[in-house]
Amino acid sequence: MTILSGVVLVVVVVSWVSFAIVFVIRPKSPESLHKKRDPRSLQGVVLQGISFALVWALHRRYFTPLFPGKILEPILSLITVIVAAGSLLLTTMAVRALGKEWSVTARVIEGHKLATHGPYACLRIQSTRQC
Repeated sequence: MTILSGVVLVVVVVSWVSFAIVFVIRPKSPESLHKKRDPRSLQGVVLQGISFALVWALHRRYFTPLFPGKILEPILSLITVIVAAGSLLLTTMAVRALGKEWSVTARVIEGHKLATHGPYACLRIQSTRQC
């Protein structure tokens, strides 16, 4: 294992643990507010879990490069670190922006408001708002 591989491993593991912590400490919404929950969204969560299991099940020798070459490994390592940190940042911003309306599964609650701030401002660009 090279030092670069070790650093990338640590960053990715810390990002995963932090990602899980974001879900644990998020604001909880009372179950009584649920109006409708789409059962297909739970199927999506299960499909994502199966995908993660497949990735971990497809074994290759640890810390071996995916592609041979001394130039490509540092570039892929940098991309991995950026994606891991960026996904953690985006998830944290989305959970914070949605507050109690955030949920793992798709649902509709009474009195919900369309999110147009935080990362959602970039998705729903209005004439008065810029990303």
